[in-house]
Amino acid sequence: MEKIKFLIRNVEADWPPVKHESLWGERNGDSFKLKNAPFFIDNVAFDDIVQIKKLDGDVFDIIKVINPSQHSTIWIYINDDKDVSLILEAIKKLNCGVEGGAVDNYYSINIPSSATLAKLYVLLDPYIGDERIIIDYPCLKNTDLADVKSDETND
Repeated sequence: MEKIKFLIRNVEADWPPVKHESLWGERNGDSFKLKNAPFFIDNVAFDDIVQIKKLDGDVFDIIKVINPSQHSTIWIYINDDKDVSLILEAIKKLNCGVEGGAVDNYYSINIPSSATLAKLYVLLDPYIGDERIIIDYPCLKNTDLADVKSDETND
């Protein structure tokens, strides 16, 4: 396993706070199997196999997903420090992986195919409603959560 630095394509104003993101994975020629959920790169998730291209120096670009996994990625920012442990422990109980450290109170959530995604959304919804968290859905592959999100937009 190795860590590769990738170019972040969708940089807007001051977000994300970096131009590159390093991801763990297994490299095989011009393909790379991601072994962690990204914090800032859209449209990829844990266990996706992506085609990569070397840019300048030690920086690579993700060209496309060549073999998608069943995992999804969401990003959450928790506004209040006192909510962090409670929210993260509840997410972990749903068999989701949680990674933090890139930015204070900002987390990348790996949602495996075995997770009950509707339950995850129900868990997070009250925190979204009263703005205790901000949530982004950069890579949804599991149809039940995608269906929940589309139902919400149709209300």
